[in-house]
Amino acid sequence: MRLKAESVLILILLFSVSTTAFDIQSVRAVTIRVPDDYLTIQEAIDAASPGETIIVSGGFYSEGEIEIYKPLTLIANGEVIVDGELVYLPWDPGQAVFLVTANDVTIKGFTVVNTWSGEAGILLYDVKNGRHVNNCRIEQNMIQHHDFGIFVIGFENVIRENSFSHNMFDVLLGGKRADVSGFNVVEDNLMSSTIGIIVHGNSNHNIIKKNSVLTQAGIILHDGTHDNTILRNVITATGTGIEIAGSNNNTIRRNVISSKNGGIH
Repeated sequence: MRLKAESVLILILLFSVSTTAFDIQSVRAVTIRVPDDYLTIQEAIDAASPGETIIVSGGFYSEGEIEIYKPLTLIANGEVIVDGELVYLPWDPGQAVFLVTANDVTIKGFTVVNTWSGEAGILLYDVKNGRHVNNCRIEQNMIQHHDFGIFVIGFENVIRENSFSHNMFDVLLGGKRADVSGFNVVEDNLMSSTIGIIVHGNSNHNIIKKNSVLTQAGIILHDGTHDNTILRNVITATGTGIEIAGSNNNTIRRNVISSKNGGIH
């Protein structure tokens, strides 16, 4: 009886070891590397399964309209510059360098530069299907030389610790009245473009906090945006620090504003 018990114990241990090894191999299998496994970021996205991670090695990538249409995590390893300038043509512009059309996407650590007029560095919206994009995290990126740095139409997204410069608008939440954005968090970003943040078109319950904004106009709540929170931002503006137009029930407190044209208007 004792021999049988020992044999059963050995089989259990062997099964546990093999299962653990299988689990480790499975974890390793969900990481795709660019350019080791695929030459371009889009090829890696196309090949990935939902929930996988794509690691992009340092370098210059002349890509635009990179569509992320499944839940994935994209992480830059080193200085990764993604440049849309040579991809787009003036008569055939794209929508963004990164076009996020799926929920639960993370983009972290990239330098995203150069689009034509009217386009974004990172766009969170399914344009073709008119569908909101939700639960994404855009973190620790450098966003430069776009009309819209990050343009969000969706809910419960996090825009955190990014650096913006040379854009027309650094962050835009919401579009037309049907294209609302709500319950998003914009925090700990460094903004030094023309306009810092616009909350637009019935976009409600967003939190904008602890951003450093050095722009012509700081934060604008416009066109029926209600119940948003603007908290502990440091704003230096040549125009208005915080502008509110046609919006109600917003909470604005503990901000530091230096402005030549009025702190809150």
